[in-house]
Amino acid sequence: MYDLHSDADIDYQHSEHFLPSSINTITRWHSFWDPRILLNPLRPFVQRYHGNVINRYIRKELERRFTELKAERVSYPLSSLPAKKAKANSAIALALEAYIADSEEKNNILSVPRLDDGFVTTVTHHIRLFLLAGNDTTASTLTFMFHLLSKHPQSRSQLQAEHDAIFGPDISQAALKLKQHPALLNQCRYTLAVIKETLRLYPPSMTMRQGIPGFSLTTLDGVTLPTEGLLILTSTEATHQNPRVWVRPGEFLPERWLAKPGDELYPPQGAYRPFDVGPRSCLGQTLSLIELRIVLIEEWDRIQAGREGLWTKMARWVRGDEINTVNGDRAYQMDKAGAHPSEGYPCRVSFVE
Repeated sequence: MYDLHSDADIDYQHSEHFLPSSINTITRWHSFWDPRILLNPLRPFVQRYHGNVINRYIRKELERRFTELKAERVSYPLSSLPAKKAKANSAIALALEAYIADSEEKNNILSVPRLDDGFVTTVTHHIRLFLLAGNDTTASTLTFMFHLLSKHPQSRSQLQAEHDAIFGPDISQAALKLKQHPALLNQCRYTLAVIKETLRLYPPSMTMRQGIPGFSLTTLDGVTLPTEGLLILTSTEATHQNPRVWVRPGEFLPERWLAKPGDELYPPQGAYRPFDVGPRSCLGQTLSLIELRIVLIEEWDRIQAGREGLWTKMARWVRGDEINTVNGDRAYQMDKAGAHPSEGYPCRVSFVE
């Protein structure tokens, strides 16, 4: 795992790391409604402890990158930076570049011994948001994406055919070809359609806006509702499942994202909002769509998701748990950070060589 927000390689694929562990702990101790979590007397202490762990990590990375960027200014003064100098590509690096540029307009950045506390606090809050939002929502989307493909073999076959046509039948070469020719990702149109349709059926988040004086909403029956003093929560799932807006809204149809204008499946303008729209749309939209496409290209053809294992079934029988379903589907979204799949999505996963 490479933290794109701080340029740090935490190698989470091979060993535990305190940063993702703290993020996961915070999300487990979060709920909008569950009294078992909200009323737990340990909750504020757990949240505060792990929040401080994340804050200390971010501050350490800020100071590390600040030292590195100051050293670059010694080697290359601002007026003579190399023309082809690599552009900053992490959230921390981008914030520090702006901070240094602003500081150099007022004084010599090399004489500044430390980062301003107000700047550090502001950046830390934003980086925490990026880490929490990007970690949980992407993982949840991957789970539902695999779930839908396991239920729709025709879509899976079409997905595999596209990958074979673009990258060849040897899946082990896909990563190398992507590194050599990144633009191949843009040819994976059906892959992107599968991702978009998954996000339509299982959007990982909702959005909230603060009402303001003079701004009102009008209901379908013409009632005007003032928003002053209110928080407006937009239900993305309800929008994506609205039969007045979408054709066959409950069906998994990646083809709707390949349809042309005039086709009944063509997505209606403004109705697709997993990342929201407009100036406040998700900053990580492009990155997340790239990540999801790469996972499908490099991993999905080798993954088989089956039913839950024997030990899980036995544990359910001992506890006397009932199997709940929503619209006949056992995998449904829970009211938890990132809209996690129900019961953690118990299943067996095997790799096909």
